[in-house]
Amino acid sequence: MPPVDLSPADKANITTGDLIESINNVATRDMPLAYAEQLLRGDTNSTVELTVLRLRNPDPQKLTLTRAIVAFPAIVAKMMPDDVGYLHVTSLGGNRVDEIKGKLADLKKQGFTVG
Repeated sequence: MPPVDLSPADKANITTGDLIESINNVATRDMPLAYAEQLLRGDTNSTVELTVLRLRNPDPQKLTLTRAIVAFPAIVAKMMPDDVGYLHVTSLGGNRVDEIKGKLADLKKQGFTVG
């Protein structure tokens, strides 16, 4: 999955297929995802050091990312021709289940039916 638009990872051009080899000089090999997430999180405007292996360049690259508050992209819901409902969800982060339920309810009011 690509990084969220305008996130620190996006600004550093980290992309699908890139591997984080270390976070603040701690090797990520066999590291639980929850621990990696804990190392990546921090105060806004603080920095985190990453070593990244990129698909297009096998040499490890050291990157310094500045942490920021990341807004999740909007959920898009619209009616298409023939009463087809279109729901585009790019991220489930931030516990967006209620927002998705609301968008589906709006589509149903416009004529969308499940079936």
